[in-house]
Amino acid sequence: MFAHGGLFHILFNMWGLYLFGQLVERALGPRRFLNLYLCSGLLGGLAWMAANWSGEFYAKCLLNNGYITRMLGPVTANELGAILREADLTVYSVTGGVVGASGAVFGVMVAAAMTFPNVQMALLFPPVVMKLRTMVICYAVIEVWQSFDQSSSVAHLAHLGGALGGFLYMRRLSQGGSRGLWPSLTAWLGRLRRRWRARGFKVIPGGASGVGDSSVPYSAAAVDRVLDKLSREGYGALNDEEQEILRAASEQLKNRRSR
Repeated sequence: MFAHGGLFHILFNMWGLYLFGQLVERALGPRRFLNLYLCSGLLGGLAWMAANWSGEFYAKCLLNNGYITRMLGPVTANELGAILREADLTVYSVTGGVVGASGAVFGVMVAAAMTFPNVQMALLFPPVVMKLRTMVICYAVIEVWQSFDQSSSVAHLAHLGGALGGFLYMRRLSQGGSRGLWPSLTAWLGRLRRRWRARGFKVIPGGASGVGDSSVPYSAAAVDRVLDKLSREGYGALNDEEQEILRAASEQLKNRRSR
């Protein structure tokens, strides 16, 4: 995931990471963004390895490059794949693995589309402006189509696996919400802030019962600071004390609504 096959390979990946990553990182915070990136990259690599473990994919790449045919004469991909299996060679032992951050970048693209689906993006080739959600769907369809191209040496299945990883990670964060993570989060923060200021109460550590490790209640200013930081940097930026303040405020609001 951190190694690449050439200068243009890493340049295109880093350009995509910059373009989409800045949107997602602002929404999730640094810690969750890193989790998203790593999970997408790992799932992309696992998807490619699972589909190509026999080495037949690499055999087709060799045939496409003409190296094997010049050395052995006419041979089909299936025959070469059988030779690799007979020699007990896996794709890892033949190729040394698949390289590139494309799977992780595709996961970030999907996360950006789920978080900001209506943002307008301009393609380089062709120069067309479209919604981010539409663009990512088009890219995914192209990747599915190209994954059936036996002459391609691009790990399209790694791209699709990374996209799936990004989708699953964001799905888990949003808990199945249809509005996307960031709009739901900002709306929830707004509701919590309005109710907090309207009721004018203090949050006691330990929940509604008032039983906790500390006898000092959290002030309204402390909760406001936590809400501001959460809105600005994401949940991953909160420390343990700030997470406890947020949890206690949310729990007490919930208990008051149920009375």
